[in-house]
Amino acid sequence: MPKNVRIKIIHLIPSSILIVVLIIAWKRPVVGGIVLIVLSMVFTLFFKTYRELTNFLIISFPLILTGLLFIISDFLLKDIKS
Repeated sequence: MPKNVRIKIIHLIPSSILIVVLIIAWKRPVVGGIVLIVLSMVFTLFFKTYRELTNFLIISFPLILTGLLFIISDFLLKDIKS
């Protein structure tokens, strides 16, 4: 396998993980929201986004926000249905 293909595959791993988590979140919003928040913590530590605010806001914060929105939407939908 050529080196540039391996590099591209390695860069697709975080995106693939996010896609799987988003599919879980779509089916089960609370579980997916919690997983997204945990994943944001993992990304923060792994990619060291805590060192600079702009990196944190670009990489980690959207995951936290998305997780919170999935959790909030589940609770709001339960209130509407009942």
